[in-house]
Amino acid sequence: MTSYLEQLSRNKVLLIALAGGDPFLHPDIEKIIRKIVDLKMLPLLACNPSKEFELKIPLLKELKIKTVQFSLDSPFDVDHDRSRGKGSFEATLAMIQRISKENIKSNLSVCVTRGNIEQMEAMVFLADRIGVFKLKLVFWESDGLAEDWSVSEVQKLALAGRISNLRATTRPVAEWVALPDYDLIKAVRMRYSMPELVVSADGNVTSSDFSKMICRIDEPLIARRFADYVEVKKISFLQKIIDESIFRLSRKVNFYDTDLEHKAAAAVLSHGNAYHIFLERNLPPIVRELNILHEIGHIETRTLSKISTQTDHDYLAAERAANGWLIDRLADYLDPAGIALANCLEDSEFTAKMAKAIRAKFYIF
Repeated sequence: MTSYLEQLSRNKVLLIALAGGDPFLHPDIEKIIRKIVDLKMLPLLACNPSKEFELKIPLLKELKIKTVQFSLDSPFDVDHDRSRGKGSFEATLAMIQRISKENIKSNLSVCVTRGNIEQMEAMVFLADRIGVFKLKLVFWESDGLAEDWSVSEVQKLALAGRISNLRATTRPVAEWVALPDYDLIKAVRMRYSMPELVVSADGNVTSSDFSKMICRIDEPLIARRFADYVEVKKISFLQKIIDESIFRLSRKVNFYDTDLEHKAAAAVLSHGNAYHIFLERNLPPIVRELNILHEIGHIETRTLSKISTQTDHDYLAAERAANGWLIDRLADYLDPAGIALANCLEDSEFTAKMAKAIRAKFYIF
């Protein structure tokens, strides 16, 4: 485990989440936590109100770990204890109060399902009352095996709206309640988020608790393997967008990899009953797919006839139109800086920057 942590530290990992089960049942938990702290990484400890955890409170104080995390399934003891065991609800609340006296803050994580989503306003009020530092509401994701408890996008947005409108808490909810992928100030879904990296107890590395395995923790260069995995998923995502865009066109689209004589990386022509997109050979895969979408943008914005014109004004207008179409097409999957790329006029510059701007996690799954 020590070598794995050192590898993660070398690859600029800043936070290590230790979960379970109960991580404090692991015989080497003290050694693991000490190593994480020694490597200047932050341990995120998912705790249960167990005797094993209580015995490690002096260790947390020694290492100056200021915050730990607990979980609740419901703001009501009957509902929570139904899944976690009788007395679990009160034990969790008591432990939160216990460690607050040691100047250790508690975060609270809640898995939101169709069974408890209507209780989340009550959960916010409970967390506020018992002094929770941060409350994180995470939507349940189906693994395709167990019963599906997921909620619809309409329900998610409705919940974000209800929570953002709460006014009776001692702190503004947007300052301490987190609903990943949703903005609790505007009550809207955020346009992008970073993919995650999860290492399970058996050593499998995935992009979430429910996705396919990327590699094993004991394989070298985890960061490189994860980057390669994300690259493949980005390409697959862009190919899907291309297929959807072509489907909407009334004519066939042909592709040719060739040596272009001008400095642009791609060009599109209309001939017969088809469109013909020419691409510079050996383009990086993501850049190639983005160039295809850029040329489809010329088709959609009816600027094909202006591509080869000698008038600078027409050329600039045509490029901005195609760039704008592509950005609109990918708007939900770009980081904010990607929106400014509409003014990049060189195909190679535009698509290279776009490749870096796509930072959504929607293409991961």
